[in-house]
Amino acid sequence: MKRMICIVLAVSLTLLLMIMSLLPLARSATISYGLTHYNANRGYIGSGTYNDPLYNFINEVETELEASMTIMIDYYPAAVELDGTAPPTLTAIGTDGQANISALAFDADGGSTGDDIAFLNWTVPDGYVADSARLNVWYSFSTAEDAADEAQFDFTVQACAAGEALDAAGTALADQTTVIAAGNTDNGKLHITQYNIEVEDIAVDDLVIIMVTVDESASALANSGTLDVHKFVIEYESSER
Repeated sequence: MKRMICIVLAVSLTLLLMIMSLLPLARSATISYGLTHYNANRGYIGSGTYNDPLYNFINEVETELEASMTIMIDYYPAAVELDGTAPPTLTAIGTDGQANISALAFDADGGSTGDDIAFLNWTVPDGYVADSARLNVWYSFSTAEDAADEAQFDFTVQACAAGEALDAAGTALADQTTVIAAGNTDNGKLHITQYNIEVEDIAVDDLVIIMVTVDESASALANSGTLDVHKFVIEYESSER
């Protein structure tokens, strides 16, 4: 009976240590009970080594919680802010009975009617890892294109902290041109391109305003084609879970 009680107490203590090591999971990636505490308070010689299952378990939890993780935020066309004077056209593409996919249609035919403009607004959350922000753009072309046809995105990024002007000019990315490599690219094929938007210092609690335009005069899609954006994705690393 005494031996059974000792076994039960040992198992209970092990479970308690495991639960205590997991408590920070609900709060943040900061460990309040980890390997340092365990090593300082272990109860028998030989524990706290790589032959100790509890030591290894706590080490794995710490490693997992302290690593950053990738966060992605989707902006579908209906969630994008459109310019009051020169917005892209909110539309949809697809085939009846098969698919219907919303899109922002930006003029990209080399004309001179003016560039279409849209905005993404992103509040930087706690845990943001500096210099990790990227913008992924999912898009297609409205018409079949030939080799060397092209469309040019232009982006401007403004990281606005408390007390700063919301409508400052921001910082432009270098021209981002997509050149079609092969002829006869069918309309409606998905393209995904990533851009580095860290052209200003982006910090926690900033309001980041990304202006997206397609340079109509610098583009050259055939047959009055449009560049159809299906979603924007802001991707970044976070130290918090």
